[in-house]
Formats: sequence, structure tokens, C-alpha cells
Amino acid sequence: MNVRLVRFSSFLLLSVLGSAMLGVAQESRAVQDVKAFFAKFEEGDSLFNQKNYAQAATALAAAHDLYQRAERRDAEVGRTDLAVKQGKFPALRFYGYGFGPNASLSMTPSGEVTGSAAGMHAAMGQMWQDACVLSGAEKMPIAAFSDSPMVDVTEEQVNSLMSTLYGPVSSFKLPVPDDEWRDVVFWSRRAKLMVEYALQKYPDWKSGTRSWSRDNNKLQHTGDEALADIKAKLAEAEPEYAKIASDFKNAAPKRAGEWIGYKIEDIDKAIAGVKNNGWVAWPLARDLFITKDYIAAIRKAVAPMYAEEGKSMPADALKPLEDKVASLKTLMASSAAKWKFPAGKKNAALEAKAAAAIKSKIPGATILKSALDSGEWIITKNDLDLPKYRSMGVLVLAKVPGQAQPWLFFTYVRQTYAGGGTYNSGGTVGDPSDIRIQSS
Repeated sequence: MNVRLVRFSSFLLLSVLGSAMLGVAQESRAVQDVKAFFAKFEEGDSLFNQKNYAQAATALAAAHDLYQRAERRDAEVGRTDLAVKQGKFPALRFYGYGFGPNASLSMTPSGEVTGSAAGMHAAMGQMWQDACVLSGAEKMPIAAFSDSPMVDVTEEQVNSLMSTLYGPVSSFKLPVPDDEWRDVVFWSRRAKLMVEYALQKYPDWKSGTRSWSRDNNKLQHTGDEALADIKAKLAEAEPEYAKIASDFKNAAPKRAGEWIGYKIEDIDKAIAGVKNNGWVAWPLARDLFITKDYIAAIRKAVAPMYAEEGKSMPADALKPLEDKVASLKTLMASSAAKWKFPAGKKNAALEAKAAAAIKSKIPGATILKSALDSGEWIITKNDLDLPKYRSMGVLVLAKVPGQAQPWLFFTYVRQTYAGGGTYNSGGTVGDPSDIRIQSS
């Protein structure tokens, strides 16, 4: 049984995956009954899907008893959250049990059926009711009630059920908005199944007047007319729903599209920066040229967004971004000859400290030149307008292993404030701020 249960109370978290309890030392007997209910419901669903309606009715009745026993043990057990993995409960999924006008279940983009134990029990009651009618049983439950009282399967009761099922279908005016095609399909499939049976059981209904419709233009109709309307709507709705499902399956998740879009914007900004003055932020340059994991890291972040919707990330999902990255790298290399090492001011101690930091950051780097940027200290103050530290920009030109042309690093030496208008000698050097590829 591929079902996950999660229940929260003041002191207890119960988590069920398949037949095993996770994260608790001992499960309550009510939860045991709920697990048994799901297992028996899944059995009944499988029998219903095989059109073995009599045995399905028996299994679903047993599932109902198990759920009621769980509620007697714990009145709150119906609030248990659940998720049924894609592929399980085929009859529920095909006929939309639990997804009718008063839906008790919902479905995630990945195909999980989600809701509560009580919601699943409500869906089971609908299937049980149909199974009893389809199997010719003498009694059937009234699915509209949580305790599902049993009543005789009379012509009047079946007629009432047909009105319940066909009424919502009759009110559809096709075409409908994209998010409603699934409703048309689910509601029409179940209505078709049951109306076809009813017209066989009560042949006089085929040409006799019925009042199942909610269409104000046709409140009176024959059984055959109702069935024809259901079939016509289903014939139009199923291809539309299939197309929507296919489009969804092939479409990139919205979050993934947005994420990739943001990254493309970042690369576009970097390209504009290179065209202006050649500089690229150090983290981007590092990930593109040194660690070479820029695209891999984004793929790792985006892949779960596809998985959340039950999709596999296509190999070319990042191609627009990869093309932008290729353009950036080509531009940086081709414009290198434009940039020359600036004739800045000198400070041997600060330059040596910055050069050592670059060599530490990039093993194997060869320092070619260094100089101060502006030669002016930048003082950073706190909220009380008191100095915290001062920073001096330093330029370091280095040959980076694996790179065809030198890199110019822009970094800062920072000295903390010592009081009395003085700063600590020496200083620290953090990560570079920016880099530029240049010929000299």
C-alpha cells in the first residue's frame, strides 16, 4: 500500500509510509485501523477497476467498518493527512471518486491524491455505493452521509442517484476554462458508467421522461437523451483534458522557468558589464572558469522543481542559459586586448598582502603585477558615526592555472579601527570583489 499518513497532535507525530511507521516507537490502534482501512480500500478499488463489482462492494464495506472502528478509537483520526502516489487507486483516479462537485480530495501536479482520511473515506463511500448498484445488490449505502446508512436499492433510489450524477454534468456549457476540463471528464465518466447501467436495468427510462437535468433549457428529457449528452461532452472533454495534461507534462515548472530566467538576467548584466569596463563579479568568474560548476549547480537546484511535478528535467532545459554563458565567456576572452594594467599608486606592504591572498585563493597562481586602485582609504562607520574599519582597493594581475590570458583581480585590504584616529597595522584581505580578463 503506497500511502503516506501524517498526523499532528500536541505531543505526537505519526508518519506512515507503505506498511511501516516512521519516526515513532509505537503507533496507536486507531492509526493501525486507518492503515487497514486504506489497504482494504485499495483492494476494493482494484476489484472495481476490474469490473468485479460484487467483490468490490464487499471489500469496500469492510474498509468502511475499519474506518468507523478507527473513529471510535479516536474521534480526530479523520483529520489525518494522506498522500496516495501516482498509479495507485486506478478506479478512483479514472472515475474521479472524491473529485465531484463537493470534492473531498485534491491532486498535486505530480499526480499524488491528497486530502484527509475522512476525505478518502468519503470517496470510498461513493465507490461503494456505485459498486452495490452495479452488482445488483439489494442494499446500498447513502454516500452523502459519513456513517453511510444502508438503504434498499429501489428504482426511486437509483433514479435519485442518476439525478445526483447527471445534474452537474448537464450544467456544463462547453467549452470550459482549462482548469475545468478535468471536472467535465471525471464527472462525465462516472455519470456515463452509472446511467448506462440504469438504462439497462430500467429500459423504460430510455424513452421515458426523466428530470435529472439542471439545464434550465431542458429540464425534462429521456434517459437516452441524458446519456447522449454525457457521451457528447465526454467526447469533447477527454481530448482537451489529455492535451492539457500533455502540455503540463512537457512544460517546464513555473518555478524552474522563473529561476532560469533570473539567472539569464544575471548573465545579461554581466555581459553588459564586460562591454562597459570588462569587470565580472568574482563569484561568477570563479564558478564559470575555475570550479566550472556554475551550470551544474543550477541544474542541481532546478531538477527538484521538475520532480515536484512528477517530471524529469530535460537535458536541454538549461540551454538558453548555457548559450548566454557561452556568449559571456567569448566576450570576456575577445575583449581582453582592450584592457591594460592601470598605472596606480604603490604600497609594497598592502600589495604583498593582497598578492598573498590571491595566491592562497588560487593555488598555482603566478603574480605578474600589483598596484593600488585609487590609493585612497574608504572608511566604514557604524550607526553612531564612529569608524569601524577602512578599506584600500588593490589590483593584482595574475596568471591563473588553466586560463589562456591573465586575470586582473580587484580586492580590498581592510584595517580595523583602533581608536584615537588610528587603525590596526597590517590588515586582512577577503575574497576578490571582481576580475577582468586582460592581455597585460
